[in-house]
Amino acid sequence: MSGAPDSHARAMVAQACAMAIQDAVAHLRNVEIVAGAAIGVAQERQLDGAWGDDPVKIIATAQETVAAAVKNLEAVSAAANRILADFPSP
Repeated sequence: MSGAPDSHARAMVAQACAMAIQDAVAHLRNVEIVAGAAIGVAQERQLDGAWGDDPVKIIATAQETVAAAVKNLEAVSAAANRILADFPSP
């Protein structure tokens, strides 16, 4: 054997990469749910005139949190792609 990994090792690495991407997708989904709820409450308070400028800040923070989760998914996906591309073929 030349020291190259077998196809089973490559499949294990691919599976780990896929699981990392799935976790990042789940994180994004959860962040979107929480952000959506926060935005809904903030909009309700904004319409009521309650909380002053706080609803605008809450909405902006929720949107920034979703954007950060999207960037996380992009980074995890890029890393998984890089790992698989650099992994030696059998």
